[in-house]
Amino acid sequence: MDTNAPTKSFDAPKEADWHRAISEAAYYIALKRKFLGEHALDDWLMAEQQVRQVISPDFSSDADDHTTSAIAWGGENPDAIPD
Repeated sequence: MDTNAPTKSFDAPKEADWHRAISEAAYYIALKRKFLGEHALDDWLMAEQQVRQVISPDFSSDADDHTTSAIAWGGENPDAIPD
């Protein structure tokens, strides 16, 4: 066993919580771009990445500082979303 590997300090969110967090984050991403264009899938994928980063930055497959966003867990700061 690798003792240097990061460990999870909490249980993973339930699927309903995961879905809610992603949908809220996707809403704020769309809000920031004023809901223009057909970008629902892109919004969802970006939101999923943001939520994953917020939940567990060490376990994120694409850890990137600009993906961390307070809105992933219901914050109301669309300016925190990367352009």
